[in-house]
Amino acid sequence: MIVTILRSLAMTLTVSVTCGLIGWSLGYNFWKIFALVTTIQFVGFWMFNSVLQYIKQVKMTQLENERIAEYTKQSVTAECAYCKTSNMIPLRVDKDNDFNCTNCNKPNAVYIGITVTQKTNPMNVDSLAINTFNPDERSAIEYFDRDGD
Repeated sequence: MIVTILRSLAMTLTVSVTCGLIGWSLGYNFWKIFALVTTIQFVGFWMFNSVLQYIKQVKMTQLENERIAEYTKQSVTAECAYCKTSNMIPLRVDKDNDFNCTNCNKPNAVYIGITVTQKTNPMNVDSLAINTFNPDERSAIEYFDRDGD
């Protein structure tokens, strides 16, 4: 990294010196041209890098949103077997579904069970009314009502 910075500074100074010498040969002050070109290069590259970083951040956000969308299609929230912390786990059918907990970092495994059932359609009939009134209870109530009169 330090080599990259030194190379960049060398190129910037080379361009500044070259422009300063051209300006000096045309009758202008070398140091003023040198300082102006150096400043323009630093400001220009700062702006250029800022735009590149913004574009990179936008693309990274888009990729993250796409990844989250894919996880919601093929993922499950499961608790860690050790600490019971919820973890979002992408599910794969073609390999083992192992994960490390986001809280305790211990290894876990997810086993998927498949159940096959018949698909049914509801019948087009009225709801059934169920009478839960006990006939013995009814006769006891009538017996006590007659005795109370």
